[in-house]
Amino acid sequence: MTATDEGRVRVDFRSVGGAWQTAQRLDFWVLLRTKDNAGDAFRQAIDDANELDSGNGAFAELDAQSPDGYVFLVSGFADDKHLNTWFANLAGRLSARGLRGVLEGAHAASSPAWIAADHAPTPTLFLSWTRDPRAVASDVGNMGTWQVPDAATHAIARHIAEWTEPGGDRIILYDSTFPFAVSHSESIADTLGSSVTRSGMSAVVRSQQDQRRARMASLAPGGETVMQALDENATWQDQISALRAAMTALPHYLEQAFIRPAAVRSIGWLHIATSQKLNGLREYDLRYNRHLLGDYVPDAHGIQVLTTDHLRRARDLSSWRISSLGVSRHLVEAEELEPWYGVTLPELDVVARARHDFGEMILTKEVIAANPPPRN
Repeated sequence: MTATDEGRVRVDFRSVGGAWQTAQRLDFWVLLRTKDNAGDAFRQAIDDANELDSGNGAFAELDAQSPDGYVFLVSGFADDKHLNTWFANLAGRLSARGLRGVLEGAHAASSPAWIAADHAPTPTLFLSWTRDPRAVASDVGNMGTWQVPDAATHAIARHIAEWTEPGGDRIILYDSTFPFAVSHSESIADTLGSSVTRSGMSAVVRSQQDQRRARMASLAPGGETVMQALDENATWQDQISALRAAMTALPHYLEQAFIRPAAVRSIGWLHIATSQKLNGLREYDLRYNRHLLGDYVPDAHGIQVLTTDHLRRARDLSSWRISSLGVSRHLVEAEELEPWYGVTLPELDVVARARHDFGEMILTKEVIAANPPPRN
């Protein structure tokens, strides 16, 4: 199979077929290598190709952008003929919309092996940003939009770009779920902001191989964000200091934030309970009841940023250090942090005492039952 012209967009069938074979004829990434700025036309052509092949199994989704063009995930081909016909049709539809370029197999960047390897749970910063009520109301069916106002999104993206810089010179950006390597940091903030606004998801991983150091952040639908700092030559106090700086930088945009153990490369709040169980809740209890997080917290933690409304529900915080961050936000820390973060997981009695102190601030099944989500 050789590359052939299909109007103004041609298909490199050798590259596309090779990517399909490498993926063992399952899901694989494809790139429209182009300099054209035509995202709407690209997505419409993808939708048309999906509709035309409806019933035959092939389907493209998860469009993303890289420095080289537009990327999408495709699957469901029965054989080489089906693959070639589908891509020839797509190229024709792209050409008809005025696009120019080449369809080819996409190369997804991978994180260093030492990051991908099994690790013990690591202190992880979970943040939820204040959302735009209009965006929440318009997200009918919980379709996975970001929902954070534009000004806040730009500030968050710049903050993450700056905070991850000490992680190292190797940079991997995620547009939606597609990872690609970049050599310069100038594009990090813009890519994070544009990707999460468009697709609801984005991420960055910055690492230094020789020093086994990394900083990473993932943004997910509903204004969820997760940040981690790895450094095999640093102390746990250094790690917590880095995460504390991240959680206190933008208090006026925060709904709440906290540090709890989670798996390395956790993505969003989806992994909030994978290493340490919540107080009688599951992750989906939070996912489908985000409207309650302005008044309640998922659990008690050694460090958190909370609002004045949260604190009003507490039972007794006399043994906690509370520092005002302004704008009705407060940094709430345990007197001793080592029992929380100087160990892999905090002891059950440490967590139990904190839960007693937080009292009715902690979300429960009973509160959820009495306060169902508003209907869009």
